[in-house]
Amino acid sequence: MDVPKKVVEGEMGHGTISRLGLIIKQKPEGVKRRIILDLRRSGGNRKAQLPEKLVLPRPRDAVAMIRDNYNQRRSHQANEGYSRELVVIDISDAFMSLAVKECELPHTLAPEVQSDDFVLFCALLFGYKTAPLLWSRLACMARFLQALFQGGEAQHQVYLDDGLWVLQGTLKERNSMLALILTTICGLGFKVSLKKGLRSTQVQWVGVRFTITEDSVILALPDQFVKDLMELLTSWENKGMAPTKELRQAAGKLSWLSGILPRARWTAAVFYRVLHERLNAVASGLEDSRRAVRDDAHNKDGLFIVKQLGLEQARSWLVKFLGVALEAPVKKFKLDIAKYPKATIMMDASPLGVGAVLLVNGRIVKGYASKVTHRDARLLQFEDHWELSSSQGIVETFSVLLALKHWAKELSSCHVELQVQSDSIVALATLHKLASGDPMREDWYRRFKVQPHYDIPSAANVVALQYIRKGWAVSQVGYLGRWKSNVILEYAQEALESLAVNASNHFKGSPTEAKAVTKAPSLADMLALGKQLDGKVDKELVNRLQTELDALRQDSEGANSALSEAIKNMEGKMDTSTKYLPPLVQSARHQVVHRNNKTLVFSPSATWKTACGWYYYLANYQFAEGDPSMITCAKCLGSAHSKEVDKADK
Repeated sequence: MDVPKKVVEGEMGHGTISRLGLIIKQKPEGVKRRIILDLRRSGGNRKAQLPEKLVLPRPRDAVAMIRDNYNQRRSHQANEGYSRELVVIDISDAFMSLAVKECELPHTLAPEVQSDDFVLFCALLFGYKTAPLLWSRLACMARFLQALFQGGEAQHQVYLDDGLWVLQGTLKERNSMLALILTTICGLGFKVSLKKGLRSTQVQWVGVRFTITEDSVILALPDQFVKDLMELLTSWENKGMAPTKELRQAAGKLSWLSGILPRARWTAAVFYRVLHERLNAVASGLEDSRRAVRDDAHNKDGLFIVKQLGLEQARSWLVKFLGVALEAPVKKFKLDIAKYPKATIMMDASPLGVGAVLLVNGRIVKGYASKVTHRDARLLQFEDHWELSSSQGIVETFSVLLALKHWAKELSSCHVELQVQSDSIVALATLHKLASGDPMREDWYRRFKVQPHYDIPSAANVVALQYIRKGWAVSQVGYLGRWKSNVILEYAQEALESLAVNASNHFKGSPTEAKAVTKAPSLADMLALGKQLDGKVDKELVNRLQTELDALRQDSEGANSALSEAIKNMEGKMDTSTKYLPPLVQSARHQVVHRNNKTLVFSPSATWKTACGWYYYLANYQFAEGDPSMITCAKCLGSAHSKEVDKADK
């Protein structure tokens, strides 16, 4: 609405006047024009309060949703037309559906082009700092829409005003569900943009192309988006300074891209840190004081230094990483991962050697151990750190690569998880940082296409051992570490076992005292020191730790004994040393018990079948242990009887 200049000066002097902007985007459906109220430059956004952080779904969340919907599918006939599809629903002019509170209207002013009057906006526009959060609060109606359906029928993800649905059922059922969704949204007073809507097995949502097949979902990177970002980063290579506007653009694109490529998330944090430091330096006047003392007096408020610590490393790593990502811009995710054998690789390493164990469906199948030779150190470029603790992180990663190379054939038809066990803080830091730029790690990520799962102790657990060794009470360490279970007892026991009884109190002294010892002690000095520390302080420490451990264990002895009995019973029922699948398979639908063929646990699941010829890996089934008297399938019993007759004839 138009507001005269006199009204603005008399009644809205405390408000904010912002410039208008127009962004034109070329979309597949046509040209898109978006009006922006520039509250960032006018200072209006600094007056706004953002009490909550908005968390939006990522493409991985959509994959998890499709998997969950697939796993809840019902049994159906082949000629029913039972299938699943993706639907994208876009709300037209979503922000403008919300009105601005009356007391905040003075902050939504913009000057008119042809007169001295002003334009006042009564609805939310792009450019408001709080607009995405306010709309997302309203978009929680997605919970109401989801409540209309079971998880096996339809599921929903919302990214601001763009909703992604996966519908599962017959064509008639899917039509009915979609009609109910659209009718409900319109009944709530929102306008659906039909020209932006998509319904197919291949849709584009939040810039990523999703393609759903019978048993998988395929994600494709936006090639042009990645190429534009690489071109922008490459243009900084030979520059001393670059426009802050470009840094803001790169940070925004990286923030979005990290939702698709999680390992690039750390670079977005670096870019935003540099951006905020530069903006704060300009706003606080620090840049003006720098200009006053340097020879070049030009105004550089809109520029930032490219070759600065952290940013240049992140930029060069990102260019290489995006180049590798473009080599394989499509990633395929299996929907029913439960039907594939679960392969777990447990690894450990030291600067002198590496080792790993391969478990398939929870059973140990193979293992390996190897020394770290000088040739390995030379090839991996850590000769200076060979056989030293500083090579721990590299050697841990080397053990992963060796395991994947050694068992590539067995892992080809399995769902792979990696479990790395280590108490090295260096290794923990390396493995927790999935965005590591180590070329060797990048190679096996790209070569083997596995999704790693790290089951490793945190650095806090390692530090807990150090505090217990220094004499801290177990209960005190447990409280500070927020351990609510008896796991702290295991760390205390480990610390107690590693604590030498005749260890001197020197290790608990201050760093200053340690530095003061500059002369090597003689044999007499060592003997005198041994007599002085003859177990008084250290024995008291050990005895106190042992007493506290005994008291803490007293409450859990009953639970431990019960657990041991349960494990013994379970081991008695199941032969954990076998390399073959269990002998019996039970159909969950008909409760029929079949005889399982003798099959290796790491064989492809497509070859799993019973004696009667039933390929059960796609059905709803469960393994069973027991004697052949439990078999209820007539064909399996007949097959077993015929084999016994054949053996008797021979």
